[in-house]
Amino acid sequence: MISRKFEVVLFVVGFGGSVLLFACNKNSNSKTNPSTASMTFMDSAIQLTSVSATMSGSGAVISAADNGKSFGVILMLRPPFTLNKTLDMDSVGDYVQVTVTGRPDQWGGGFGMSPGDGKVTITSWDSVGHRLSGTFSGVLSGGIGYSDTLSTGKFDVQYTAN
Repeated sequence: MISRKFEVVLFVVGFGGSVLLFACNKNSNSKTNPSTASMTFMDSAIQLTSVSATMSGSGAVISAADNGKSFGVILMLRPPFTLNKTLDMDSVGDYVQVTVTGRPDQWGGGFGMSPGDGKVTITSWDSVGHRLSGTFSGVLSGGIGYSDTLSTGKFDVQYTAN
């Protein structure tokens, strides 16, 4: 026969777990359109899951990493943003940077990352709803004599305004 104390413990744990499950479901449902990003780099299709973005008067910074924390990407974009026009990352302050865990190098294209050549196109910008979407690609430099192609990069991010 089960003791009364054990029944109470089971009830409390079960009730607490139900409340936690409901709260988690409510929280994930409240984000109807979460931030996403993906890319192909070093012949690997990479879905980036930890995506965040901030926007200030000086520009937008988008950062993301994959589930295994093997790959990361940082996009630094300076305004003004012109929709559907490819931004060549050679302008001052703009860059694309990809990090690869377990390697001593960082790959980049844009200002200060020559001979890398990154490109970004902003396809949608909702300044009221704080959402920014676009594509990115390029040939990224990993140092003198090292380069690799970054392709099919996409982002759709909810950003925090500073």
